[in-house]
Amino acid sequence: RLMEIIRHGISIEESIDTTPLQGGDRLILACQANAIMEASQIQGVHFTGEIGPGLEQIAAEEGAIVEAIIGSGSTLVGKTIHETDFRQQ
Repeated sequence: RLMEIIRHGISIEESIDTTPLQGGDRLILACQANAIMEASQIQGVHFTGEIGPGLEQIAAEEGAIVEAIIGSGSTLVGKTIHETDFRQQ
């Protein structure tokens, strides 16, 4: 679940589903470990921190808050979260 978009140091919390994404946007996400691994496969999305193939399996009810950065060449640039069907990717 997308909780917040941070753009140029300013938090966007309202209408985040309809806000077009820009290169450099930081997305704050609440998700399960398996969703992090799946989302890391989206071209142009980079996760900060220690996310990688060694990520430990956790119980389904546990999750994490992570930050992803939209690259300038990402296929998500110019699209809204709703348009990208981000939850399904």
